[in-house]
Amino acid sequence: IDTETSSLSSGVGSFVFLVGLTFFGENGLHVIQLFLDQPGNEIAFLNYLDEIIRPFTVFVSYNGKAFDIPMLRSRFILNRLPHELDRFAHFDLLHTARRIWKLRLDSRKLADIEKEILDFQRSDEEIPGWLVPQIYFDYLESGDASPLKGVFYHNEMDVVSLAAMLLHINQMLSAQ
Repeated sequence: IDTETSSLSSGVGSFVFLVGLTFFGENGLHVIQLFLDQPGNEIAFLNYLDEIIRPFTVFVSYNGKAFDIPMLRSRFILNRLPHELDRFAHFDLLHTARRIWKLRLDSRKLADIEKEILDFQRSDEEIPGWLVPQIYFDYLESGDASPLKGVFYHNEMDVVSLAAMLLHINQMLSAQ
């Protein structure tokens, strides 16, 4: 799971506008992205997210314990919606990456692990995470969704690389 938000902070005024989910199914890796087209639709967005995640039991994230899940939890609470986010086991790969690659890498940012460990390069569609909130607000103001293509790509690559990192770590542990 990975979220894109209206701010890089987790204050009350911040909200989630894109949730990326990936999971392994019979036909390989599946990616689902839920988009909040207007802040006024947040209750429907959160209810739909709740439906989508209901069959699962585990979250895998990158810094999701400190950011993504608390942000989602606060949005459910502020909208007075019931949630079951706390029932999920949560495997935050940031902490694992810090332990495994602390001597090999100067930085354990997801982009650095993708490049140095997973041998994964993002395309030119990639936009920096710090630009995501501004692109969303530009969309809300102009109605032009075309710049959001880079935001969707960024989110999709985040969840796909999380799946790749999970597999890589699993292979490392299986080889021991």
